[in-house]
Amino acid sequence: MRARFGPFELELDTLVLRRGGDEVPLQKLRARALRLLIERAGEVVRRQDFIAELWPSTPVNYERNMPPIVRNLRKTLGDSAQRPTYIETVRGVGYRFIAPVSAVDDSSRPRRRHIALATAIVVALALLAVLLQDRSAQRPKLVVRDFESQPPGAGRALAFDVSRDLIERWQGHFQLVVLDEQHSPDRASLADLEIRGKILATEVGREVHAELVRTGDGDLLASNRLVLPHHEESNLAFLLNDALLLPKFPPSTILSQPSGHPPDLLLRALHHFDRGRPAELARASELAQQAALTNPRDARTLGLLALIEHDRWVSTLEPAHAREADRWARRALGVDPHEPRALVTRVGLEFFHRRRPDEARKALATLAEQVPQEPRLWATLATLHLARRDHDRAIAAAERASRLAPLSPLISSHATWMLYGARKPQRALDHSSTSLALNHPTDSDRLVRLLLLGDLERWPAATRELELFLAPRGLDDTSLDGLISATGRRDLRPFWRFQSQRLKRISQSYAVYPEIQAIASAAAGHRAAAVAHLRRGWQRRTAWSPVALQFPLFDSYREDPAFAALQQQIDEALALAEPLPLP
Repeated sequence: MRARFGPFELELDTLVLRRGGDEVPLQKLRARALRLLIERAGEVVRRQDFIAELWPSTPVNYERNMPPIVRNLRKTLGDSAQRPTYIETVRGVGYRFIAPVSAVDDSSRPRRRHIALATAIVVALALLAVLLQDRSAQRPKLVVRDFESQPPGAGRALAFDVSRDLIERWQGHFQLVVLDEQHSPDRASLADLEIRGKILATEVGREVHAELVRTGDGDLLASNRLVLPHHEESNLAFLLNDALLLPKFPPSTILSQPSGHPPDLLLRALHHFDRGRPAELARASELAQQAALTNPRDARTLGLLALIEHDRWVSTLEPAHAREADRWARRALGVDPHEPRALVTRVGLEFFHRRRPDEARKALATLAEQVPQEPRLWATLATLHLARRDHDRAIAAAERASRLAPLSPLISSHATWMLYGARKPQRALDHSSTSLALNHPTDSDRLVRLLLLGDLERWPAATRELELFLAPRGLDDTSLDGLISATGRRDLRPFWRFQSQRLKRISQSYAVYPEIQAIASAAAGHRAAAVAHLRRGWQRRTAWSPVALQFPLFDSYREDPAFAALQQQIDEALALAEPLPLP
């Protein structure tokens, strides 16, 4: 679909702007802003609308970043703020697109695959309507099978995401049959419908095949195939469920009130927990606490709460969250002394807060034999191994965590950093590329990839990665071009100076790990600032200080007296052997 206005045409799906058939260069962030204005032509698009579209997950100064975008759009369109033809400023409110817009539906142009395929299965879903007519008074039972994949954890994680989306948006239409390892065969036989499929990794991204099957006779009711590029920000479970079910079962809005059923609440809590951002963790904590009120003796719920509060503490460095994590962990272990998430939380608290990594490492190794399917356990174990410079074990633990939770951005990014710290740059870059095929990239992913690409001297790839990182930052043309041009000349230091200043500003409102600030300062060439950030991180008693010292970035610091003194102080603390009080 294209939108035509004046001599211009904008392809709404690919964001390509043309004038008289010739493509007009337009930076992606500006193109998205233009699309939003066009889609709401004649209406005032307000501040919150632009933030939701352009910076959905990034703290941003709107007053500083939005005017340059509009100014450059006007320059591209040959428009004027004083006598606007296309974009009008509604002072103090927002912007309005005032030119007439007409839609051009060019059927010869390929549509986005998931939209075309979702429409193509409407006929098949008509059969589903007939099959379920006699069940209008009773919700059909639906089971979601693990998707076939390599590694297997990716298929299990996608099936879990599909189940969570079903609970959030389709609860009024289905009874979800939850499978576990002990009761899967018996429970599956109770279902009326089954969703299953497979995930294939391709050079361009993910290829997912999904089917909706009637369990009684195995009839295929609907099928879908999605191909998503590496960097496309799409909710895969959301798209799959829409394509398979939307024509027959219009979803309700996302539940604003708890259902009162603990498994539903737990799935929704895990949905927010996996996203890892502070606001998502806060929502996960609310939902898990509601589940705990419903069933206060459920050790799984209490253990999940402990781990959520632990991650909130790690993200914000607020001591109140550490106390809550310890409280929930003790409650969980009082019900089940072997609850894995509670045990991982206790070990994490002991290591982060009291600096006793050797005892924590031994405790985690014992736990790994008892509960080998818990990814956070292996991720924490990888951190402990790398802190002690045990590279082989750190790599093995990090990669195992990633295999168990391949759709967790936090776990995948962590594994890439572990491989980087273990001096495996090519392996780290390969892992990062595979991870980006399955996850939405985070700032942490982009930053470690820039370090790796710089170390490996992959400058064209580093330039592309830098553009992807800077796209949502709202930089003016001069600053953006300067940073990109410097990278093209094989110099990433200007970018890292920019990033160092950005982290300094962000840290005034948000907790930023001192180690991350140290990395940016070191890459920018600011040695004294880097050492100061590392020292501050160790004083805050975070786990990342001894890990960060292992990064190749700090190899040239070994002879620096201040760095050597800090290294010795950390080594002496890590060598202390004290008993770890675990149940």
